[in-house]
Amino acid sequence: IEVYLQPLPDDFSNPLYQETNILNDISDEKGALVNFQEIETLAGEWIQKALEQLDSLLGSGTSSNNGQNDLGINELIRSSLLDDQGEFSIDPSLISGFFSDENSNNIIFEGHDKLTETTMSLVSIRVQGLDTFKELDLLNVVGNYTVRNLLKMERLTFFIELEATMMASSLSSSFIDA
Repeated sequence: IEVYLQPLPDDFSNPLYQETNILNDISDEKGALVNFQEIETLAGEWIQKALEQLDSLLGSGTSSNNGQNDLGINELIRSSLLDDQGEFSIDPSLISGFFSDENSNNIIFEGHDKLTETTMSLVSIRVQGLDTFKELDLLNVVGNYTVRNLLKMERLTFFIELEATMMASSLSSSFIDA
């Protein structure tokens, strides 16, 4: 754990590291980048106003059903993504496709050795807490070519239900006679 307690290197801790170091290497292409410090001179005030409206819609507090102040992003997520239990369900076939090209029944693991024949399948994936944003501060300009976003959530919980099937090995060299 000691390795994780060390201070982060500059390329991770300094938000302007990429801008100050990498841009020197691509100085010929600087014209293709948008300088966020000069955005108003490039596009007038309409981009700034659009960002303010977005921040107002998603980040402003509104009174929720229980009388507490809630962010607009939470209400948007509740009304468009979550079910009645406040969960977002992910189709397991979307994930299990990463484990096998010919995936049937959402199988994520198949193994057959001298002891067992094992199959593991994804049954369900649910996410709770997508509507627990406590702070949302988007698109803050911190450099000429760098923006910073701040997202704080109270909690984010994943529930993954698996089904495992184990049988005695059917190999001729099996340790178990079935």
